[in-house]
Formats: sequence, C-alpha cells, structure tokens
Amino acid sequence: MIAAIKNCINCGAPLQGNRCEYCGTEYNGTTEVGFNATISSGKGSITIDGDTIEVYVGDMENTILYADERIVMKKRKITLIEL
Repeated sequence: MIAAIKNCINCGAPLQGNRCEYCGTEYNGTTEVGFNATISSGKGSITIDGDTIEVYVGDMENTILYADERIVMKKRKITLIEL
C-alpha cells in the first residue's frame, strides 16, 4: 500500500505540503510511504518496499504533545523487534 503521510511524524500536527507548520519538520519532497503491516496479539509482519519482516511489539509509548479544551495532539511510538 502506498499511503500519504497526513500528520507530522515528530509532533503529530497535520501537514501543509512538505513541511510541518507546527514544528518545522521537512519531508524531502515526498510524503508517500510504501508499507503494509499486520500485527495481532503483539506479533505480526511488516512489508516495506517488498521485503517482509516478522516482528513483535517490544514497547509502546503514548505521549500527549498538547491539550486544551478543543484539541488533544498526541503521538504513539511503537518499537518493533525482528523475530
């Protein structure tokens, strides 16, 4: 699957073009990523550019970046470990 990145990978804010207006992260002319992941019960596989790797979830962090009465900006960092 080729999917367009819609939110900044660093802060989670919506992207405007190839740059995050909130934190300034630039995306080198493309926001398309080719990957597919299937994970169930902490184990699964991820395919990136045709290469499939068996993985398990080693750790998961949830971070709230900003919150007010109207919006909560958060990101989730998932560490995958190759089997």
